[in-house]
Amino acid sequence: MTTTPKRRWFAYSLRTLFVVVTVFGLAVGWFIYQLNWIRQRREAMDKYSQTYNDPAERYEKEDGTIVSFHAPGLLWLFGERNVREFTMNVPENPDDPAMWFYSHPEVQRIQCLFPEAQVDGQYIGIH
Repeated sequence: MTTTPKRRWFAYSLRTLFVVVTVFGLAVGWFIYQLNWIRQRREAMDKYSQTYNDPAERYEKEDGTIVSFHAPGLLWLFGERNVREFTMNVPENPDDPAMWFYSHPEVQRIQCLFPEAQVDGQYIGIH
């Protein structure tokens, strides 16, 4: 009478466990990074009420070519919409009133949050 050994269904090595945990950790980290980016984008849109958000996914240029806009990266997977123009007012820097608009730290932050958008605006005086 021969007995067959029991089959071990879930036998895996420690190396396999490390690979699975690493891949899972990277996926969760990427997911959280994308959600944080969306949160920062929405906070910036709430802070600057002069935002022009164009939800159109594509438009036709004068020469007939079709240009499509998507949210940067894979944010569209999370339902984030593209922003074509972002207009904002920033306060003047009292230390350097001649500082150019695009070198203002807040403008640079908005440009990083909305790489697909044309960021424009002006200085407002501090009273």
